[in-house]
Amino acid sequence: MRNFDLTSHIGRLREIGESIEEEWNETAESWTDSNSQTFEKEHLQPFFTELSNALSVMQRMSDLTRQAQRDCVPDRESDY
Repeated sequence: MRNFDLTSHIGRLREIGESIEEEWNETAESWTDSNSQTFEKEHLQPFFTELSNALSVMQRMSDLTRQAQRDCVPDRESDY
């Protein structure tokens, strides 16, 4: 049976989110007008909220698929 593992994908998405946040923090140091605040409020805050939600769901899916895979493996001791 092929393993279905989201762990590396979850990690990569976290890294991307952290990178975007770091870049934004650096940008926000010099871009301080009302357009910057609007951009953060209308685009970045919703993005980070959705990213957090997606990562939570993906982690739950990963846990469930890992459990399902364990449940589907025959118990070797009961085969004897």
